[in-house]
Amino acid sequence: MSFPQLGSPMQILLAAAAAALLTQPECSWNRPGADPYRGTVAAALERYRDIPRADRVRIAERIAAGTPDDDVRIGRDTIDGQFRYRDEIRDMHFGGSATPPRLCRAVNRHAWRADHTEPAAVYCSGEHCVVIPRVCGNVSRIERIRPKVPVTVDITLPAPPPTVPSPQPFDWATGTELGLADHPVPAEPEDETPPPARDLVQPTPPLVWHTDPVPPAPVPEPSGWAMLVTGLAACAWCVRRRRCR
Repeated sequence: MSFPQLGSPMQILLAAAAAALLTQPECSWNRPGADPYRGTVAAALERYRDIPRADRVRIAERIAAGTPDDDVRIGRDTIDGQFRYRDEIRDMHFGGSATPPRLCRAVNRHAWRADHTEPAAVYCSGEHCVVIPRVCGNVSRIERIRPKVPVTVDITLPAPPPTVPSPQPFDWATGTELGLADHPVPAEPEDETPPPARDLVQPTPPLVWHTDPVPPAPVPEPSGWAMLVTGLAACAWCVRRRRCR
């Protein structure tokens, strides 16, 4: 019995047929841990062909190092963690010890109790996230929802142009034509600066110059006037007598 050589078209067709048989469109995950995944993480990630190879390698390294991006609690209708996730779990791996591992595209957990939860670790690279429940290690995929960033648009309207009144027939009488119309006088800005504080200093008394009063001139008595006239007459008689000699 001869077997097809490695890489031959027959072997490729057989591998594709086996993969198709081991891929199911929908499975039930109502009993977590009943059929755990026993294959390798690298083999499970290789079946996610829509994830770029660089992202698959990065996720495998994070799983091997045990450094998840988030620890979540999987419930019947929600997946709660530090980030927001969609409720659907897809591409879950089952089995792999005695039989080849199966891949389920859609996974439902409708039979869970409302309060039942299962812990799991999430590993992400870019937009792709892989979730591994701790109870069974079934490598699966979930989708993380990024919060929407509100877009703010700053709409600043330009200031309207100043309105110019249209000319009227009697502008020459009211003074508007010459620009003499009454316009509000702009108020002067009030100086809100408080006056500087002044020191309380006692006022200095004014300087007063003290001078001795000048005595008034004495008024001559009548006897004084008579003596003056007599003296003048004596002087005149002496001068006249000297001339006669």
